[in-house]
Amino acid sequence: MNIVIPLAGEGRRFQEAGFHVPKMLIDVAGRPMLYWALDSLLPFFQNHHFIFVVQQAHLNSTDLEQVIYRRCPEAAVVALDRKTRGQAESVWEARSVMCQSDPLLIFNGDTYVGTDIGRALSEDAGSLDGLINVFQSSDPSFSYVELHGNELVRSVREKRVISPWATSGLYYFRTAAEYLRLVSQAVEEDVPAGEGEWYVSEIYNLMIRAGGRVGIDRALFCHPLGTPSQMDAFINIQRSQGGMP
Repeated sequence: MNIVIPLAGEGRRFQEAGFHVPKMLIDVAGRPMLYWALDSLLPFFQNHHFIFVVQQAHLNSTDLEQVIYRRCPEAAVVALDRKTRGQAESVWEARSVMCQSDPLLIFNGDTYVGTDIGRALSEDAGSLDGLINVFQSSDPSFSYVELHGNELVRSVREKRVISPWATSGLYYFRTAAEYLRLVSQAVEEDVPAGEGEWYVSEIYNLMIRAGGRVGIDRALFCHPLGTPSQMDAFINIQRSQGGMP
């Protein structure tokens, strides 16, 4: 399986809050933010092909590469020297190092989630074209799935609360080739970028319109870390539970 972690964003909100290191390297409860994200996956996907998409400038100015290889010594690192139009395009830029006939798992580098997605894939992968990890929320800063009944996804909307189920940023596609085809289709059709960015979540709408079956995996817990306030809330939880001094 290809497991792509896109880390090529600007981290603007952290910059505005006075942080001077790339977001994924910010210390969160004693360790880089990226390591919390990897803790969500490594127990279940140890022997799969990890790919990190990063800014070349971050490799030049920080120890990001060493931080990645410390946890994922066999990973591929794809360095970009330009800003992409969002996460969906950042993942697309890793196509040259993907095994395109293998499944694709995409995960944010700024979320800590408890998931049984490995079990869900072993049970349902044969019948599903995609799978989205979700958690309960009403915060309009997330994307949300609308469901047929309780199982299949009808649509995905960015920054619109259309159901109780927000996406955690953990996304599965049956093959990397299918994901790449859908992104190319979005470009050809000039599909509008949601909120000014191309989000992975919205690529599923193209799949669903073509008759694809997309299911959900309900998170055991989800701690978004992508803004200073979310990070501070998580640190307070860790402190209250004795997870840090």
